[in-house]
Amino acid sequence: MVREVDLKLGAGGSLLDTALNSISQGVQVFDAEYKLIAWNSAFENMGVFPKECLEQGYPLFDAYYVMAKKGIFGPGDPDQQAGQHIELIKSGRAKTLETISSAKGRTIEVNRTYLPGGGIAAILTDVTDRLETEEKLRQAQKMEAVGQLTGGIAHDFNNLLGVIIGNLEFLAEESKDEPDKTELIATALKSALRGAELTNRLLAFSRRQALQPKVTDLNTHLAEMTTMLKRTIGETISIETIPGADVWSIEIDHTQLQTALLNLSLNASDAMPDGGRLTIETSNVELDQEYAERFEEVLSGRYVQLAVSDTGVGMEPEILDQAFEPFFTTKEVGKGSGLGLSMVHGFVKQSGGHVVIYSEQAEGTTVKLFLPASGSTEHCAPAKVKTGDAPLGDGEAVLIVEDDAELRRLAVTMISSLGYRVREAGDGVTALKILREGKQADLLFTDVVLPHGMNGVVLAKQAVALRPKIKVLYTSGYTENATIHNGVLDADVTLIDKPYRRADLAVFLRQQFQDNTEGR
Repeated sequence: MVREVDLKLGAGGSLLDTALNSISQGVQVFDAEYKLIAWNSAFENMGVFPKECLEQGYPLFDAYYVMAKKGIFGPGDPDQQAGQHIELIKSGRAKTLETISSAKGRTIEVNRTYLPGGGIAAILTDVTDRLETEEKLRQAQKMEAVGQLTGGIAHDFNNLLGVIIGNLEFLAEESKDEPDKTELIATALKSALRGAELTNRLLAFSRRQALQPKVTDLNTHLAEMTTMLKRTIGETISIETIPGADVWSIEIDHTQLQTALLNLSLNASDAMPDGGRLTIETSNVELDQEYAERFEEVLSGRYVQLAVSDTGVGMEPEILDQAFEPFFTTKEVGKGSGLGLSMVHGFVKQSGGHVVIYSEQAEGTTVKLFLPASGSTEHCAPAKVKTGDAPLGDGEAVLIVEDDAELRRLAVTMISSLGYRVREAGDGVTALKILREGKQADLLFTDVVLPHGMNGVVLAKQAVALRPKIKVLYTSGYTENATIHNGVLDADVTLIDKPYRRADLAVFLRQQFQDNTEGR
C-alpha cells in the first residue's frame, strides 16, 4: 500500500516533505488527468509555473498557455508554442530532457517520467551556470586552438621574414648607386617589415611573444604616453586622464603596454567619428575568489586597473561576444587587420592579467585591463629607444646557434659584417663541443627553441658553467619553453625578437659587450 503524502510547500511537515524541499532540483507531480497534485519548494522558486498556476488540481495544459503568454518559451506565437508542448507531452515522447526558460531568465531542463496507470513526475534542473561554464570552456578551447595555430605559423614565418629582410638590407647596400633597384628593394623591405609587424601581433594574441617586464609606476608611464596619444587620435577627441591615488607598482613590458593602450585608443577614436571624449583611469583593485571563479585563468589578488572609456557608438551584443577573436573586425576591408583587441587580450593574459569589456549601443565602451600588482616599491622609467648608426664590434668572437640553416647563414653574414669573428652551430650539442675544444667565444647568440632536447636556456647555463665570462644574447620568434615562467622572460635575460634587422642586432650586441658585469 502506498501512502499518499502532500508535498506542497509548508504542508504536512512529514519527513518526505522535508527531504524533497531540501534538494535543489524542482519536483512536480501530475495525475492521470494532467492536474498538478504535488510539488516542492525548489520548483516553486524556479518561476517556471506562474504563481497563479501553483495550486493543487491546476491543469498542466492551462498552465502552459499562461507560461507561453508570459514569454517563458521565448519569442513566438504563444498559442502555437503552448500547443506544440502539449502535443509533445500527450504523445508520450517527452521522456527526454526539454529545455525551457524561467521567468527569472534562467535555463531549466525538464525530465519527465510517465507513471504506471497514468500521471507524470517531472524533475526540473537549473542548468544556467553549467551551460555558461560549458560555453566558456568551448570558447577557451577554441581560442587556445587558434592561438596554437597562429603562434606556430607566426614563429615559422618570422624565420622566413628574417632571411628576406636581412638579404634585402644587404642588396640595398650593394645597390646604392642604382636608384631603380634601390626603390624596388625599399618597397620590398617595407612590405616585409609590415609582415613582421603582423606576425608579432599574432604572437601577442597567441601569448607566445617574448615579454621583457620592468617594475613600473603606471601613473608615470601613463603621463608620458598621453602626449603621444593626443598627437595620434586627432583634435576632435578630448583626452582626460584620471590617475588613481597611491597606485601599486606593476611588472609589465613597457613597449607592449604602450602598444596595447595605443590600440585601445585608436579603437575608441574609430567609435567616435564625430568627436567625443576618451577617458583613461588607473586605480587599485582587489579581485576576490568569488570574482576569480567566474572567469577563466583569473587568480584572486591585487591588481592595478587601467580603464579606457569612450563616448562612442558602443557595440552590439553579438559583436561584443567576438571582440577578442583574431581577424574579427567591423571596419571596412583594408581599414584594419582585426588583431588590435586580440593582441591586447593576449598580452594582458600572458602578463598574468585579465581583460573585460563593457559596452552598450549609443552609450560608449569601457575596456578594463587588470594588471597584477608587483608588490615592489621600485619604479623604473620606460626604456629609451636608441638611435643612430649601427655600432661595430671590435673583433670579439660570437658563437651563433640557430637550427634554421638559412637564418643561421644570414646571422653569420650580418654579424661578420659588423666587425665580429663568428663561429656557428646548428644545435646545443655542437655549440658545447666548440666551447669544450677551447675555441674563443666571447658571446653566445642562441635561438631559444633548439632541437635534440636542449633548448637555448639549457645551452646558455652549460655554456656559462664552461666559460663564466661568456655573455648571452637570445633570439626567438616566441619563447614558450624554459626562458618563460608564466609567460614572462627571466629578469636577467636579454632577447632580440625575430625577425631582427642588422642595425637592431648591432645595438643589442654592443650593449652586451659594454656591460662590465661578468656572466650574463
